Amino acid sequence: MSDAAFWGCLLLAGGPPVVLYCCVIARQSFLVLLSLASAFFWLVAFLLISAAWRGFLPLTSAGELVLVVLLSVSLQEAARYALWKLHRRTCAALEFIAHKKTDTELTEQNKQAMALTHGFAHGVVQSVLFSISWLPLSLGGATYYVPACSSMSYFLASALLSLGFFYLHTASMMLSFMGFEAGDWLLIAVPPALHVAATLLTVANLVKQGCNAVVPTVFAIGLGASAWAGRLWWKSSASGYTPLQDTQLHAEP
Repeated sequence: MSDAAFWGCLLLAGGPPVVLYCCVIARQSFLVLLSLASAFFWLVAFLLISAAWRGFLPLTSAGELVLVVLLSVSLQEAARYALWKLHRRTCAALEFIAHKKTDTELTEQNKQAMALTHGFAHGVVQSVLFSISWLPLSLGGATYYVPACSSMSYFLASALLSLGFFYLHTASMMLSFMGFEAGDWLLIAVPPALHVAATLLTVANLVKQGCNAVVPTVFAIGLGASAWAGRLWWKSSASGYTPLQDTQLHAEP
């Protein structure tokens, strides 16, 4: 695999997250810190999920793979709900400090920016663990193709899938948190359903040339969820988005 292909896959999987980070998260130091804390949370969550996987190894059939996939998604959704509980406590603490210091409160847009940051961290950690960390193996004069998918290399398919899941996780966190906040069962139920559907689709990569349908479908699911979350954010931000100022978070000496 050439250096150009390596950098292409790296930019494909990591480029959009970097742009989102620079345009939204890096503008507020609080969101930067929140992204680091959330990334650590999801890293621990994935390590625990991988430990649960070990009980099913070696996988000898597609049915066992589906079972493990469903277990993984269920644990991730449980972690998302636990993160929502932490998010509520964080918002309550920030509102107390902001009100005490400047007599202001967190806006809905501030809370959505925090939810986006949590989703960003979820997507980035999964991309790093399941795609980007494997890319150095592609350096050299050859590449690797899965027997069932001869139309694209393993590294290209992995980069595209990781980007699709990044979009899905970022949007799903926003949709889920909006749903939990408003008690909207549609927003609560759809993100886990999309997560299950997209993850189960990846099992079809085992079918001959199944990747030709799986990769664009997962990518479309991620983009669709992102468009939905973006539309809801746009509607709620019609009056303008006011970033949470760092000075609002400084406690009195």
